[in-house]
Amino acid sequence: MIAPKKLVPLPTKAPNLPIPPVGYSQLYVEQLLDVLRLYFNQVDNLSYALLESSFTTAVVALIDGTNASITNNLNNAQYLTKNGTGDYTLTFTQPLSQSTYAPQITLGGIGFAEVVNPQLDSIRFKTYDSTSVATDFSYISLVIIGGGAI
Repeated sequence: MIAPKKLVPLPTKAPNLPIPPVGYSQLYVEQLLDVLRLYFNQVDNLSYALLESSFTTAVVALIDGTNASITNNLNNAQYLTKNGTGDYTLTFTQPLSQSTYAPQITLGGIGFAEVVNPQLDSIRFKTYDSTSVATDFSYISLVIIGGGAI
């Protein structure tokens, strides 16, 4: 019997961006988009490899921030508390056994997320638009890797 190959994720490398011309150039924009597309494909591939590796995926949830609800509990998400605009606490069904875990938060819009208070039984995070204003997003994906066996 042949043992299955284990994927070893390679780290991503920031792309070398093409030097922009002084004026608008459609060719430059196309080259830039190609470089960014390749880079984000690397990031996506790394994310998938990490999820499929030996790391424990402790929590996976799809969240509607505008309605403060968990729309799809894929693993270990019990309930969501809205603390304010763009401010949430997700409580886990079962507490994690280790405080060393890596949360990844993806927003369905232009903005960013900040983890405020990671605990063994919950995680508090905030979401902001591109101008750093607290914002509710209708789509939030939260994946926590690590945290020990649950």
